[in-house]
Amino acid sequence: MDLIFAQAYVTLCAASSPSCHIGFLTRDAKPTLKIRYVPSNHKEEQSHPAEDFSYLVAPYDREFECTEGPFSWDYLQTRWYQRGWVHQEIELSQRLLIFGHDFIHFKCPSRLLCENGHQSEAFTSFSIASGITPEEHRRIQDNPQQRPAIFDLFRESVEHFYAKRLTYETDRLPAIAGLARKVSELTGSRYHAGLFQDTIHSDLVFKCMEGETRNPRLAASESYLAPSWSWVSTRAFRMAFPDHRYGRGTPLYASIQVQTTLSGLNPFGEVQAGLLTMETKVLLSSVELDWEMDMEDAYEEPMFNYDVKYPFMVPVFNYEGRYLAKVSFDNKETIEEVECVNNLDGEITLVWALVMENSEGLLGLLLQSTGKDGEYFRIGMFHSKYHAGGGWHCFEDWEVHELNII
Repeated sequence: MDLIFAQAYVTLCAASSPSCHIGFLTRDAKPTLKIRYVPSNHKEEQSHPAEDFSYLVAPYDREFECTEGPFSWDYLQTRWYQRGWVHQEIELSQRLLIFGHDFIHFKCPSRLLCENGHQSEAFTSFSIASGITPEEHRRIQDNPQQRPAIFDLFRESVEHFYAKRLTYETDRLPAIAGLARKVSELTGSRYHAGLFQDTIHSDLVFKCMEGETRNPRLAASESYLAPSWSWVSTRAFRMAFPDHRYGRGTPLYASIQVQTTLSGLNPFGEVQAGLLTMETKVLLSSVELDWEMDMEDAYEEPMFNYDVKYPFMVPVFNYEGRYLAKVSFDNKETIEEVECVNNLDGEITLVWALVMENSEGLLGLLLQSTGKDGEYFRIGMFHSKYHAGGGWHCFEDWEVHELNII
């Protein structure tokens, strides 16, 4: 499907249709209000004549309040836009003709237009595939300096995709396989269950966000999605990679190797298993978690279209009471288990593994043993920020170990 969208001259999008069983061409007539605009100097300036404008009259809803006009409720708020399988349709098509509830919209890499004359560039950006000519394709392949921007676009695209709806969560990797294939073609980087080899240090330390369950069936499912070190395996409402305003980061591990077992022949599709072997500084220690945290400090800017969410994040201190880092857990079950232990004045043993450094601090993985010697699975990540008192002095005594993460 990704090749069909990428090679199509224009893609027709049934954004106003709630399902594949309902049409999209018939639109209910909406009441309009005609207003005549007369400039104050129209008598003196013939170049400013009076004009007639028509405005759509629609119920006011704070959820749809946005300065971007009809693109908010007629495009971004539609069920079509929230579907996971539509994500590639939007990202890979060179031109989109979008049939909304109230208007028809046209989207291309340079702009977004509405039939009422409204236009915006706020929701448009250089796409991974749209507008990339064969000449640009070769230029990116021949110039390694162009590749980081492609990886940045993919991570940004994945963050948007993660919050969208899928009937079957096992479709997560297949639903973005086309995007992954395009990035791999442009960069030559190997793909591992949602992560690329060239940027795996920053892809590993993603952070899960709290929120509503997108689909109750997804939350209750026990289907294997991906290794625990991949964002694909998590079931949070939102997910975010490290903020690139603080740089793309430098790997801190001595070595890393990744292996995945595919479910089929598609190297960008579903996987059956995965193993990540990393040699890095590790702390096998018990730490106390401070639950008297300031919610403003843990506040996370919400994505447009969603209510305010908070990450599963708590500050952590060592035995001396010195700040170590903030921990972001991947799910509620883990954080509730840790909270129960902490409320009983107990301790919990966590396995810490340094992964990368950026201008804001040090980031790493929080792991738990599988019961096998040297084998672990991810339960979260940590971020030791310089401005909060963290940094290298917190990890000077850590020893280098080899970890197998499944």
